[in-house]
Amino acid sequence: MANIYAYNGISGLSSANVKTVGSASRSSDGSLGMDDFMRLLITQLTNQDPMSPIEDTQFIAQMAQFNALKIAQTQAEISLTTQGISLVGKEVIVSDYDNNGGTESVRGVVESVRFFSGECRVVVNGKEYPLSRIMEVVSRASAE
Repeated sequence: MANIYAYNGISGLSSANVKTVGSASRSSDGSLGMDDFMRLLITQLTNQDPMSPIEDTQFIAQMAQFNALKIAQTQAEISLTTQGISLVGKEVIVSDYDNNGGTESVRGVVESVRFFSGECRVVVNGKEYPLSRIMEVVSRASAE
């Protein structure tokens, strides 16, 4: 669980104006989601100094930045998904660990693609590998 902190004013945090107002659950990758962002925004509004309220343009800017970040993350996931799917049926060389903890190269055809917890994994020679372990895609001409 991650603590959500409320603070009076945008300028910064100090021990005098910080208090824990609740906790948020993080996703499997440790990031906070839109619900957490909205909860924090409501907490900021609730605990702001009435004599010096935070301007709504700052909140709109924060929401726009959050949405832009979320769109970028989604596009990255779609890109990795597309990349993984495009490798099905192609010959690749992947990095793997041997029994002694060293690395070795494994050559084979991508049989399928699996998605688990937001990660794209390829199946080569019956074994699953993260997409990041692919070192080379072998062209048909060089494979023969």
